[in-house]
Amino acid sequence: MMIESIVSLSILALFIGGVFPFSLELLTIREQAKVEIELSRFLYESALFYDRMDPKNEYFSSGRVTANSVTTNKSIHLYVEDKEVRSIGFLSAEW
Repeated sequence: MMIESIVSLSILALFIGGVFPFSLELLTIREQAKVEIELSRFLYESALFYDRMDPKNEYFSSGRVTANSVTTNKSIHLYVEDKEVRSIGFLSAEW
């Protein structure tokens, strides 16, 4: 009876030891995906109200993500902690 208990506990410990790191990795990937989605949303919101004649800086904050959007007459740049993470360049022709 004692040997059966030790064997079952060791099997359970091996299973938990294999699944726990995998679960932590999935949580990390999920958090990174959330940040990526927030940055894309910030860039989208900057593009919605883009005015070529009115360059401006905007600050966005949501949860753990804080970003700065810099708008020029031909592009939008998104910075996190003074590091550019996203940008959009505009090409247009007037008819």
